[in-house]
Amino acid sequence: MNLVTNFSGGETFERPSFNIITELFIYPFDNIIFSLKSFNITMFLTSILYSKLILSTFIIFYYSSYVLFVNHNKKGLYALIPIKKDLIFLEITKKPLWWLILLLIPFIRIVPKYLINVELSKLYQKKNSYSYGMTLMPWLFYGMVILNDKTK
Repeated sequence: MNLVTNFSGGETFERPSFNIITELFIYPFDNIIFSLKSFNITMFLTSILYSKLILSTFIIFYYSSYVLFVNHNKKGLYALIPIKKDLIFLEITKKPLWWLILLLIPFIRIVPKYLINVELSKLYQKKNSYSYGMTLMPWLFYGMVILNDKTK
């Protein structure tokens, strides 16, 4: 639908449209996939930073970790340091420190992370199956843990 026609250049302005599926899911992931295929690190990082969905999941996860650490009398800023975050989670759940080696291995990481989340779900009176969600979708389930009124 043409709203205004520029008579000097013949350009046509159209009504802007906003499609939430396209804006949040299709454009960012198309850019990310294209940047990975072309090995363009700069485009990859900017695609992640400009993706509202990905950026919001990072913010929710790190804020949830921050609040969990504060609830357990730890410094909340340690949630931003990856290895320190894992060390604090091991300390909270009383797991041995050598598990940090397992947490550094990419696909093996899922098993100790699940066992850590089992202990966290016990601490917050959640069902054992809740730890599956904490392992597979931490940005959602860690957020649900800190927003629960029955937590510490």
